Amino acid sequence: YRLAGINNEPDIIVIAGTEKIFVDGIEMRRGERNDYIIDYSNAEVTFTPNRLITSASRISVDFEYTDRRFSRNFLGAGVQTKIFNDKLGIKFQFLQEGDDENAPIDVSLSDSDKTILRNAGDDRNKATKSGMSLALPDSLGNIHGVYQKIDTVINAQTYTYYLYNPGDSAAIYNVSFSFVGQGLGDYQKQSLGNYFWVGINQGSYAPVIYLPMPESKQFGNIVFDFRPKDDILISLELAGSNWDKNKFSIVGNKDNFGAATNVLIQINPQKIALGSIELGKAGLVYQDRFIQSRFTSLDRYNAVEFSRYYNIADSSQNADEHLRKLDLNYSPIDELNLTSSFGFLKRGAEFKSDRYNNTLVLGDSRKYRLEYNLDYVSTRDISLNSDWLRQTGSGYFVVGKFKPGFDFLAENKKDIYNIGDSLLA
Repeated sequence: YRLAGINNEPDIIVIAGTEKIFVDGIEMRRGERNDYIIDYSNAEVTFTPNRLITSASRISVDFEYTDRRFSRNFLGAGVQTKIFNDKLGIKFQFLQEGDDENAPIDVSLSDSDKTILRNAGDDRNKATKSGMSLALPDSLGNIHGVYQKIDTVINAQTYTYYLYNPGDSAAIYNVSFSFVGQGLGDYQKQSLGNYFWVGINQGSYAPVIYLPMPESKQFGNIVFDFRPKDDILISLELAGSNWDKNKFSIVGNKDNFGAATNVLIQINPQKIALGSIELGKAGLVYQDRFIQSRFTSLDRYNAVEFSRYYNIADSSQNADEHLRKLDLNYSPIDELNLTSSFGFLKRGAEFKSDRYNNTLVLGDSRKYRLEYNLDYVSTRDISLNSDWLRQTGSGYFVVGKFKPGFDFLAENKKDIYNIGDSLLA
């Protein structure tokens, strides 16, 4: 399993000890006798025989890295206090992380490069320069490159592309290529240094060089925790972020700020009774969260499996997000626990996902245990309607020194496209 930067950077250095690796939502432990080992120099993760990896395994990796482009500074501060007999808690923190645009590392920016960056704004695809250069002459004045320039006409328009043809007298150019995304480039990689022209927007590489864009992020939040009773918590969190994706440019800086709010009401399990009849314990958790599309955080704020929980892999990330979630917990007896969760997620005006999750746990961990989970997600989007039913179960019982058990998994996902293109059926 190979790691890469978020913007397809091929030359990154993973910072040792910062990785968090999850398989099916469960965090793994590093070590030859545990779940995985990691080679930081090659950014490769290898799982040990203790952890079975199949085609159905869901692997998520969080890590910090440096691309060695600019010196980076980090500043963090926080304060917290409690008032009104510890019933009201207030927390505040501010974090800032940014590149120093005047202190590049392993890269040299010319005046023309800085002009390109100033005009690019936040658009990474505009922060590029041509990857084509004329090869330098040798001691005899002969020019030997590896690419030949070819002019042609496509759809009545003049077009120029480069042919990998080392050794030919017409090959007088050297060309650097960058990955720009599938369907956005005109070339495909054949081998090291060999890129082949496949047609306009038919490939994933282009003869351009991406210029490094120095970034700056500021994040701040304030949290109010109110406890009217020991078992009741009412929490309000307000957060804001400012993300400047290109410190060289002032173009597009008006949309750098984003905001988020989170309201949480938690009632720990309480004993309930009807007259003299005890009915067990019950508790609830309610969450109402809003995240603006421009909001960014320095760390993960969603659960690892959040995208799968709400089936949002195909939804747009560039939209406001509103989540309402209610968890109900009931234990009629100590050996039986029932949990029901209802989640309602909206992204923008088109995407909506409703999730209903129910879990039953029965048993005494020292003798036996039976667990069953029923999870249903209904997703509605402008182009796709999806219904996803997931069931998991496990159980065991102890017989002397033996503990036989079972596990099962069943899923049924139905996707219905709303558009009339038969190729997508």
